[in-house]
Amino acid sequence: MEEASKNLQNIFHLRWTFKIALACLLATIAANFFHLSLAFLTVLAPLALMVLYPYQLVAKSLERILGPAIGTLIGAAALALSNNVLLQIMFMIFILMLSGYLFFREIFPYASVLGGVVGVLVINQALISTPHEGIELGINFVIATFVGALIAYIVNRLVWPVKLKQPFFLQLGNLIQTFAKPQSSSLDIADFVALKQLLANCTPELGEDVVNTYYELLLSLRALYFKYRRLAFEFNTLEEASHQLVIATNTFTNLSSALNQTYQQFGKAISCQEPCAINFAALEQLLAQAEQNLTQAYQDCLSKSQATDEVLKLFEIQFLYRGIIESLQQSQQIYTDIVNNKPHLSNHTKKESHPLFPIQFAGIKIGVKLTLTILLMIFINRLFRLSDSTQEIITCMVLIIQPNIGRSDRKSLLRFAGVAVGGIISFIALFILAYAPHFSLLLFLMFAGIFATAYVGLSGERYGYAGFQAGMMLPLILLVELHPPTSLTLAFQRFFGVLLGAVIVSVIQRFLWPVHPWQQLKQVFANELKRVQALFEQKFFPADSEKKALAGKDYADTWTVHTQLLKDVSDEFVSDNTKNLLYTQIANFIYEIYASLIALNAAAFQQNNFISETYPIFMPTYQGIQKQLDNILAYFETDAKLENLTLNLQDIFSQQLKVLQTQKLTYNLPIQALQNYAILISTLKSILAQLNLLARTAEKF
Repeated sequence: MEEASKNLQNIFHLRWTFKIALACLLATIAANFFHLSLAFLTVLAPLALMVLYPYQLVAKSLERILGPAIGTLIGAAALALSNNVLLQIMFMIFILMLSGYLFFREIFPYASVLGGVVGVLVINQALISTPHEGIELGINFVIATFVGALIAYIVNRLVWPVKLKQPFFLQLGNLIQTFAKPQSSSLDIADFVALKQLLANCTPELGEDVVNTYYELLLSLRALYFKYRRLAFEFNTLEEASHQLVIATNTFTNLSSALNQTYQQFGKAISCQEPCAINFAALEQLLAQAEQNLTQAYQDCLSKSQATDEVLKLFEIQFLYRGIIESLQQSQQIYTDIVNNKPHLSNHTKKESHPLFPIQFAGIKIGVKLTLTILLMIFINRLFRLSDSTQEIITCMVLIIQPNIGRSDRKSLLRFAGVAVGGIISFIALFILAYAPHFSLLLFLMFAGIFATAYVGLSGERYGYAGFQAGMMLPLILLVELHPPTSLTLAFQRFFGVLLGAVIVSVIQRFLWPVHPWQQLKQVFANELKRVQALFEQKFFPADSEKKALAGKDYADTWTVHTQLLKDVSDEFVSDNTKNLLYTQIANFIYEIYASLIALNAAAFQQNNFISETYPIFMPTYQGIQKQLDNILAYFETDAKLENLTLNLQDIFSQQLKVLQTQKLTYNLPIQALQNYAILISTLKSILAQLNLLARTAEKF
């Protein structure tokens, strides 16, 4: 199955690469046929849209067209209002500040930055020559982009639509079957993030409602993953069972085998897009048999006046098994609803739009950084007398809006590599065209070069951006004229301009205005700990909780944020694998605490007399957890000194358990009370263990 999935992905990769090369070839022909003055933009449009936004093509095409169109109108209005050079420069600054702020607020970010750059290009061209030429530059930019975007849409949606559903289903099925492997060692939370991205790309094929339902399925499977991992940990810490518990332990072994078969069955059904009827009655029967065996073992312990610690441990494991079956049942029900075209109410909320007000200082900083960078690039362009500043200004814009050093360094390095490789390929093609200046040969070289670079561009995060940049250099250098180029001067100027733009941004991002991803990640951790705090208070201090709204907020999208920021941290500390590992561990520890609280039904404890009686005994532990959450939160937010209280908390908790054992409060309990007690103990142990690991890991920063 995994081999079939890999082969299918390779086939899809080749087909999609061929589509991109075909669209760029048609764009080259169209630019020549319509005599477009900015022909390279006509080819860049389908290349950028189909590599970077293949399944948001319509929305991003509109942004790519409307942004420059609005920027042209604003630039033309600025030129009409005044001929004063100083005032026109002030207009340029205002346009860049506004576009940077809109990008930060995520209000049509793609359109805002492109529109801002085009508006600046219009005014800059007017300052160089005449207002008429400035406005003409903006209009030509819009026309060339429109033609390229239209060709991309025609090829992508009408001529050759490529489906992505099958790779998604195969990978999702493989992920579920991985649960059946010992310890699920090959599975990682990043696999869920990759599937989420692949699912988002399937939106045009599946429809938004179906995609949201599959998103719910992924969330359910992710919860299943964490429960599975915790169960494996509990089994590893389980000591050799006494004679009375052997039967119960064997029942759990049988239940594990049955679940492994269920994972295989469910995964294969999803891979083949077929209905799946899981025999949950058989799983429930095995679980009930385990409970019956545990009850018998508990009664044997009581008759011999033995401690019930081993029974409690197995009741904890039974609790985890029940949680796994419930998550699996939820996942299967969601999938059944999809197969039967039955509407499913999704709990996933779309990303909130960010209003313009109140004014955010971070957005102003991005606007200032963008403004200074673009103005510096324009000054250097004038200084070196480069004939065309369009592409180098776009280069600066793309790199300077990156949110931190890690991502900027990654893109800068890949951009350098892409520009170098693409420049070499382009200049080789230019020398060939110098000896054989035929338009058909230009088309062939363009198609072959785009095919090779786009194939790398679609290869993934590691080298994909370099391939994309190499592909961009081909039209930028080869289409300096509407016929096979006869001069290398303009080509060299464009190549030098792009390279210079990348250097300038790298210096600014690294030395003059650095933003470290680990600082952003700490803020993410702080926000998540606030949700954990609110949920903890809601579970254990329901009368005093004032954070119910925060506890109920969607926690689902943070896994994507973690993954992206962890990549950025890895790029900044590329040689510091220890620090990269620490951040990854912290992200997992916080989610483990959150997942433990989600699984805990505190209402059931309050209804049970035994729990009500013993609740005050654990109050020091509850208050200690609350205090330690405050302590770690203060560390992430203000770098306050971290006092490791969790070791003491574990000692206090152990003493409380000894009190219960000494007073024999767990003896002669009804089974339901013992089960609830085991769940409470299991949850508290898990929270304390993760808090301890979280504090120790944070101290190593």
